[in-house]
Amino acid sequence: MTSSIALLTGWHSSTQPLVDLVSPIVDELNLNLVLVQYPGYANEKSWPEQDFFSELTKQIPKHSILLGWSLGGMIAAYLVKQSNAIALITLASNLRFQGENSWQMNSAVFKQFYESFTESPTATFKRFLLLQTQGGNQTKKDSLFLKALAEEHKVEFDAAISSLRLLGELTIENIEVPSLHCLGQQDSLVPVSCLDQWLSISNNVESFSGNHLFFRESEVEVRHRLKAFIQKVLNG
Repeated sequence: MTSSIALLTGWHSSTQPLVDLVSPIVDELNLNLVLVQYPGYANEKSWPEQDFFSELTKQIPKHSILLGWSLGGMIAAYLVKQSNAIALITLASNLRFQGENSWQMNSAVFKQFYESFTESPTATFKRFLLLQTQGGNQTKKDSLFLKALAEEHKVEFDAAISSLRLLGELTIENIEVPSLHCLGQQDSLVPVSCLDQWLSISNNVESFSGNHLFFRESEVEVRHRLKAFIQKVLNG
């Protein structure tokens, strides 16, 4: 039976960066690729907020490998049990995005960002794009890439607010399947210092050169690590 890898993207983002990263792995290992769609993202219809996780679970084949970027990694961790996933991979994800610790975004800063987005979503989103590309060695390249994606990938305001609120609420406490957690060494949104927090619940935690999209700058190295992890999971 063909195994599946389900991709979950970050806040107000497209799955395209993840597709670019894993497509060669999908082809080499003969995996089924699943793009998990959020409500109100990329023309996807909206659904009640209380149904968010159950609706996502319906899109994921049982015994899949879940791979999530940023908020998507936190959502994937939450979905592991109810989707009967066999493994979890997170890219640029935190165990809790906001808080008072040095490895989190300060709660007051997050609150200010949330309020700013509700009042001026377009301008605030542009600032968010800049934050993602700060650090690393290809800021301009990543910035142009994200801007182009944003023009193609529209997100409804209510959906963006709902998922932003979720980003501030989710907490990962334990993971009951094999997992791999990768971080960007120059990430401005998810500090690499959260590496120690991940090590408290997983043996597979690594950092790579780059910003919040480190898997583009360090694409070859990250893809190699992901492939090795996936092969190990599939071989039992």
